[in-house]
Amino acid sequence: MTALGDWLKQIILIVLLATIADLLLPTKTMQKYVRMVMGLAVVAAMLQPMVPFFKGDWADQMANASWLESAGQSASPTPSTASLSNVLKRQQQSIENQYADSTLKEAVMSKFNVNVQSLRLSGTGAPGNPLRVELVVNSTSPAQKRDISAFVATYLQLPTESVTVTGPNGGM
Repeated sequence: MTALGDWLKQIILIVLLATIADLLLPTKTMQKYVRMVMGLAVVAAMLQPMVPFFKGDWADQMANASWLESAGQSASPTPSTASLSNVLKRQQQSIENQYADSTLKEAVMSKFNVNVQSLRLSGTGAPGNPLRVELVVNSTSPAQKRDISAFVATYLQLPTESVTVTGPNGGM
């Protein structure tokens, strides 16, 4: 709302300046030139709020504003970079987890000929939030579960203690 007030003040100031310049001119021959220049200044001031639309990223800004509005957040013309970055990081992590989930299930099923009933990835891999993997397989052999655990740890380049493999009834 303050931007609208500032914009109106700027237009009024330019119009007042144009009027004063027009009154101070001694001859009529210069008035038409001064009026034309001041008229262009008023038009430029009126079009100033539309300048961001002439930039290359106006469509992205409008899409982000509409996305924020549909998400229930207040839509500003330029959402903060930090919030947009956080949203993108969460989306990227979700996609990475889905990809890792499907490829890891296929790798374990083909290598050990077991059915992976569930797979859960938790953590981000950041220093304070290590990545953890929990698998539930239909195997009852403790040796095979240890082999699967070692394979998954190697596959994801994790420490072995970050991988837990259990049977369908929860036993290791």
